[in-house]
Amino acid sequence: MASTEKRKKEWERTIIRLARKRGNKCERCGRHFQVGGRKGLYGHHKDKKGKTSYNINADDNLEILCRGCHSLEHWKPQEEYKKFLED
Repeated sequence: MASTEKRKKEWERTIIRLARKRGNKCERCGRHFQVGGRKGLYGHHKDKKGKTSYNINADDNLEILCRGCHSLEHWKPQEEYKKFLED
């Protein structure tokens, strides 16, 4: 298996494991996910550039998000994001 494929599989396993551990729901809005699947489920790095001394993919640096919250995190101004969470 190529190195890139191996990393992709590891990432998938990590996200599914964390989602199960954290209740199969988005950690921002609370939307629930299908158990055992990854559809609509995203792993988000809190510290995107690995500025800290630990592994960027460490459990405590990852947040489980739904597609909507992940998109808002990366593409919408923070004020719009806050309004989304309040609704």
